[in-house]
Amino acid sequence: ADRLAGWLLAPLSPAQFEEEVRERRPLHISRSADRAYHRGWFGSEELRQLLRDGDLKYTDGLDVTRYTVEGGRATLNGEGAATAEEVLAAFEGGCSVRLSWPQRHSDTVWGLLASLEEHFGCGAGCNVYYTPAGSQGFAPHYDDVDVFILQVEGEKRWTLHAPPAPEHVLPRDPSPDFAPADLGPPLASVALKPGDLLYLPRGTVHQAFTPAGGAASLHLTVSISRRHTWRDLLELGLAGALEEAAAADVTWRRALPREYESFMGVLHSDRADARRAQFSQMAHGLLQRLVASMPLDAVADQFAGRGWMYDRMPPHATPDDARRLARAGAELAGGGRGAGGAVGGRLRSAVAPPAASAVVGGIGRPAPVDEGPISGLHARALDVHLARTVRQRALGVRDAVRGRVPLGQVRVRREPAHPPGRKLCGDEVRGLLGAGEGA
Repeated sequence: ADRLAGWLLAPLSPAQFEEEVRERRPLHISRSADRAYHRGWFGSEELRQLLRDGDLKYTDGLDVTRYTVEGGRATLNGEGAATAEEVLAAFEGGCSVRLSWPQRHSDTVWGLLASLEEHFGCGAGCNVYYTPAGSQGFAPHYDDVDVFILQVEGEKRWTLHAPPAPEHVLPRDPSPDFAPADLGPPLASVALKPGDLLYLPRGTVHQAFTPAGGAASLHLTVSISRRHTWRDLLELGLAGALEEAAAADVTWRRALPREYESFMGVLHSDRADARRAQFSQMAHGLLQRLVASMPLDAVADQFAGRGWMYDRMPPHATPDDARRLARAGAELAGGGRGAGGAVGGRLRSAVAPPAASAVVGGIGRPAPVDEGPISGLHARALDVHLARTVRQRALGVRDAVRGRVPLGQVRVRREPAHPPGRKLCGDEVRGLLGAGEGA
C-alpha cells in the first residue's frame, strides 16, 4: 500500500505529502515524460463496454450532465437502463458522463482503492468523468472529500479558488453550485494532461472544462477523508459515553433544578447569582467526568466499523490470496458454511478470483499467480472481513453500531491477522495487484 501511494505521488514521498501538502494546499504533479502513467486503471473503452453490456442505470451509477454559464448545470438522465446508444448520443452532443463507483466493475480500480484505504486508514471512493471537447459537465463547487485527480485521456483545464470563508476550510458537507459572480480571484489555473495528478483538499472550489479542438477527456477522481475527522470520532464517542454514563450513574438522570430558567440563559448571563455558579459547576463537572471516562479504544473500533469497514467493498485479493481467503473463511465460519454464506454473500466478490493484473508505470499487463504467503493487506482483510463474522468480533461491533448494546460493553476479541509463524510478504503493492516479480 505504501509503495503504491509513493508511485501515485512521485516525485513526492508519502511522508512529504503528509507533512507539506495534505489538507493544506492543492498539488499539481506534471508527468510530461510519461503520458501513459495512468493508463491501465480505467479508460473510455472500458466505459463504452459497460454501456454496451447494459450494466449501468441512470442516477444509480451513471449521470449525464452539462454546464454552461448562462444555463447553469443540467442533469439530463433518462429512465432506467443507460443504453450505449442514448448515452453516447448525449456525449457527442456535448454532455459529460459521470460513472460512480467504477470499482464495482473494474478490478484495477478496486485494487487501487483497497490499497489507498490501507495507506490512509480511511475509506476511499472513485468517480470517472468522461467529457467531450469544448464542454464542461459541472458548475463551480467544493467537495467534502480530499481528491486525487488522475488524468488518463485528453486534456482538462481546471480553475481553482480558495474556500469562500474560514468555516469552509475542510468542510463537513459539500457546497451548492456557485455562480461565477460568487467566486473571487482564481487561486490557480491548471491544465491537466495524461499522466498528470491534481490533489485538492476538501473545501477547494473548482471547475474544469475540456478545451475545444482536442480529444475528449477522461479522468478518475479518487476521494478520501469523508467524515473521517476528530469531530466525527468524538461525536460518536461522546454520544456513546453519555448513554453509558447515564445508565451507570443516577446523577445524570436527576431532574434539572426547579425554575432553572429563572436564573440561566442569555437574559440572566450578566447576573451575579449563586445558583448560576452552582449550575455551571455541576454541568462542567459532569462533562469532565464524561470525557475522562470515554472508552477511546471501543470508540475507535466502533468508528472504524461504522465509518467505512462495514460499508466498503471487501479488499481486493490476488487470485492466489482469494483462494486462501476462501479456505480460511470456511474454517472461521464453521459448521460447513462457506465464506460467502457466512456473511450473506458479501464476500463472494472477494473469494471469486479476479483477473490477475499488474501495474507497471500505470500500464496493465497479465501477471503470474503469486504462490507466496498472504500479504499484509490480505492478512488484515482476513481479520476484518472474515474473522469479523465470528460472534465475539463482528456481532459485538455491529450491534454497537446499530445501538443495540452500550458502547462500553463492546469487547472485541482480536483474531490473529495471520496464522502463527507465517511470514508476511513485504511487497504490499505487488500482493495487492497480483503482479509478478519486478513489477
